[in-house]
Amino acid sequence: MGFDFLFSLVLLVTADINYSLLSIGSALLLIGFMAFGITHLKSRQESTKPTLCTAIGIMEIITGIILLGGIISHIMFIAGFASMLITFVLWIPYAWSEYKGKKSHQKKVQKRACKNGNKRKV
Repeated sequence: MGFDFLFSLVLLVTADINYSLLSIGSALLLIGFMAFGITHLKSRQESTKPTLCTAIGIMEIITGIILLGGIISHIMFIAGFASMLITFVLWIPYAWSEYKGKKSHQKKVQKRACKNGNKRKV
């Protein structure tokens, strides 16, 4: 039983790589991460943490470029996935600040009133 597991593990590691699918996946990840990075850079002024939003945008663009290198070498593809994990770790505090910022912003807007005592229309 143990020998069969080791044999299947060796086959998993030494299996042939389908380079055409790897190239298509690299190109799709490049397009996706470039789009996300440009979106973050464009929307950084409306963010609660603009510097973190800028850092995430730049990191996403760099991740897309590194993942494009996956077409040339699968080592670059592994480095791209490491960069992708770093980007997702940066996303956690950004998403948390946006979530908390939206709730507090909505509460502040609802409490405001005009000078003549009427409630402000939002």
